[in-house]
Amino acid sequence: MGIAQFMPSNILAFAKDGNKDGSINLHHHGDAIVSIASFLNHYGWYPAIGKNRAYKVLLNYNYSKPYANTLLKISKRLKGS
Repeated sequence: MGIAQFMPSNILAFAKDGNKDGSINLHHHGDAIVSIASFLNHYGWYPAIGKNRAYKVLLNYNYSKPYANTLLKISKRLKGS
């Protein structure tokens, strides 16, 4: 559901009011971004996470190896390394 395509079963556990408007709407970017961060944090994401650990965490969000690899490649390019 929403921008991040959350499974309904994950909404109660991980959805957050990222734009602080008093409600959660996963179709709003602020709420969707903070909710994704909440989900990833729950599964072990942290600042400066290593590539192998990040890969495993991403598979919890979408169990697609090509998807996880693509996100890691994009992240590397955005970092400029």
